[in-house]
Amino acid sequence: MKEVVKVIFVNIVCVLIISSSGFIHSQGNPLDMKSEESSSDGEVSIISFYRLRFELSTTSSDTAVTLENISKVLTARQVGTLNNPDHAGVTMRGLWVRSTGESVGVIGDYAITPEAISEPFQCLLEKRADGESTVRVYNIPERGDLELLKEISHGGSDSLLFSVDLSQLEDTSPFQMDLPCFEGEKILGTRYYPWYTMESWDSAWLYERDKPATPYSSSDPVAIERHVHQAQNAGIDVFLCYWKNPGGYNDRNFALLLDIAQNNNFYVAIQLQAVEFDQATWEAIPRDETVLLSELEYIHGNYGGYPAYLKVDGKPVVFVYSATSVPLSTWENIFSQLEVQGYHGFYLADYGGGQNPKLQLLEVFDGFYLYNVLGIIHSSNDVSDLVDAYGTTGRGVRYYPLLMDSPTLKIWMPTVEPGYNDSAIEGRTSPTLDRKDGDFYRDTFNAALDSDPDWIGITTWNEWWEQSHIEPSQWYNDQYLRITQRFAKEWKENIKVTITKPETGHFYIANKKVLSTEITIIIGKITVAVNAYSSKEIDKVEFYIDNVLKNTDYNESYQWLWNEFAIGEHEIKVISYDKKGNKAEDKINVMIFNFGG
Repeated sequence: MKEVVKVIFVNIVCVLIISSSGFIHSQGNPLDMKSEESSSDGEVSIISFYRLRFELSTTSSDTAVTLENISKVLTARQVGTLNNPDHAGVTMRGLWVRSTGESVGVIGDYAITPEAISEPFQCLLEKRADGESTVRVYNIPERGDLELLKEISHGGSDSLLFSVDLSQLEDTSPFQMDLPCFEGEKILGTRYYPWYTMESWDSAWLYERDKPATPYSSSDPVAIERHVHQAQNAGIDVFLCYWKNPGGYNDRNFALLLDIAQNNNFYVAIQLQAVEFDQATWEAIPRDETVLLSELEYIHGNYGGYPAYLKVDGKPVVFVYSATSVPLSTWENIFSQLEVQGYHGFYLADYGGGQNPKLQLLEVFDGFYLYNVLGIIHSSNDVSDLVDAYGTTGRGVRYYPLLMDSPTLKIWMPTVEPGYNDSAIEGRTSPTLDRKDGDFYRDTFNAALDSDPDWIGITTWNEWWEQSHIEPSQWYNDQYLRITQRFAKEWKENIKVTITKPETGHFYIANKKVLSTEITIIIGKITVAVNAYSSKEIDKVEFYIDNVLKNTDYNESYQWLWNEFAIGEHEIKVISYDKKGNKAEDKINVMIFNFGG
């Protein structure tokens, strides 16, 4: 009988592997770079780094240099161009330029870790057409002239892999620089929409869709106060309020929200719209410079002085939605005119997302935030791409002052999101992000936390048309506020635990990782290992299977060998406790086949 069971078991496993993985793919190499970072109490950090300059010139239509050693790059900055190309850019992953036949170029500086010089710095030159391309790589010393490290020229249309020998820098001292750090409290905000009337809930856009547990008008002070209290109980500190049109319905409701926030020790800030949307095509149309300037003057003049308006160093914080839709020179002109009038703001740019965003907005803006994770991923199953993008972009923002002529603080604010579905809105074609019963929200929270954020934004409190809400609803009740509360507590109390083995989406046999699959499959025993951290010192880690306590580990290795009879789907959960009694948890669902120790 036992042999029959084993045969059945083997067949089940084969079916599971084939059906769950679709195609077996090689294990990825997610970014997991930890360098010298700002301390948790906000003190200035001393950062060591080398500064490289890449110059790319070409007559080819599209030319790019991709940096292969991305984990060694702290940040990047575009410092110049040659012959004013129409399209050029510098990112954390490389630089690129487009030519129409004449020679054009782009220049970018990179701050790299001291460890980077221990091995060749790999680069890939890619072109779409014939044409001469030249790459020069320099070291920028603290004193003296540029030092040429590498020069290559390539006339064909094929790609060229090359390396830069950085061992030449071993006798050169790296830069030592104070990195400006955010010294305030960790801030959790959520985007808030004050545009609803009681008639809104009869909209065709909400037919057979989720709606508020208690329908409301955005002009109702009772509803606003309820929202503030619910948000506070969930650990949210600020409403980032959609706003435009001074004197209109949204503006009047914002003023009411500001008063209520002030009476409840809560904060609000404005999200300024840099674009209008064509209601027929949903095309984003950049707003005129004079309109944007006028609205910012109104915000500063009417709301900037309120104690409940969010500020950094006394400057009102304004979040600019779709900031990339307006030229950087326009923003520079707007902010300069506001400064002349005595309006000193702190401006965060919605950078639009992408795996490879340009950081040039940081020349003018004080930090990055992202409105929608759809700017990076198009499926709830692509969270690993979000982790990678947040890690790289967050690092680039945090360390950007290293390359500035006059270093100033830069804020990194990634976005978390419960889900997204705007398919009921005519003309919209956005991908749907499935909520997965809260798992997608948890996954995006973990991705944000892994990027070491200064602040975190939630999309959204109540964007019902796009079904990205977390406020109590008819379908989910307060599920998403409870999830928010848990993550807010862990983040603000600075305690975190992560299951490092088994990993999501891998296949294990006899405690060894074999290959990648869509679900986690375990054959035989498995060592459950975790990383646990707290600023108050970890006391213990508890290990649970299906909410049954199996082991408690007081040793810093924090692991437990799970080797008992277990067949089918089970939940592994770990809870860490620090010396102050704070706790954090992580969990993973696995498919296991173990006939006993």
